[in-house]
Amino acid sequence: MKAAIFDLDNSLLADNSLRLYARHMMGVLFRRGRLARLAALLCHIALRRLHFVSHLTMKQHLMRLTLPDLDSAALDAFIETLLAHVDPRAMALLSRWHSQGWLTMLATAAPSCYAAEFARRMGFDGVCATETPSDASQMTECRGEVKLGRAVKWLEAHNASLEALVTDHHDDLPLLRLPKHINILVDPSEKTLSMITGISFVTIDNYLRN
Repeated sequence: MKAAIFDLDNSLLADNSLRLYARHMMGVLFRRGRLARLAALLCHIALRRLHFVSHLTMKQHLMRLTLPDLDSAALDAFIETLLAHVDPRAMALLSRWHSQGWLTMLATAAPSCYAAEFARRMGFDGVCATETPSDASQMTECRGEVKLGRAVKWLEAHNASLEALVTDHHDDLPLLRLPKHINILVDPSEKTLSMITGISFVTIDNYLRN
């Protein structure tokens, strides 16, 4: 069985889902009168923008402060926001490979609390994302070697051969190096291009032209 793996942020989506989530949940907290948590969230986001804390630390605080209000109504509304930001180029690939009977997996460092539902709505056969434990300080991001390990286990469990990877970022170097038919890069930055020297790839625009 052939399989394709998609990254989420700036790959399948034409934006960063965590940034969209933070914005969405700030609105939820404000409307529900959770002003103390909203103020704390704004403080942690400011600290991250000033590079006083790491991305992971900010993400841990973001989830700790917002998960109590991520009920079905808030989640459904956010999934609609994500669907509106799907990159039509990546969507074309997903639709093509689904029609050809390929298995597809969403592999992302985004939190599983919304990534899993988004993957279900998009018709993915599998998903690996950053688990969101009740104690957010125990969060381990699904990126790099962690993402690779989970993706390989999924492929093996489904007796699938990886045909294509769709990503934008050098964070996925372990997956980019994994043997496959093709790596497809979505609007890669100069830094990403400089870090994947020796790895064959095609840009999504060039791939779609063929």
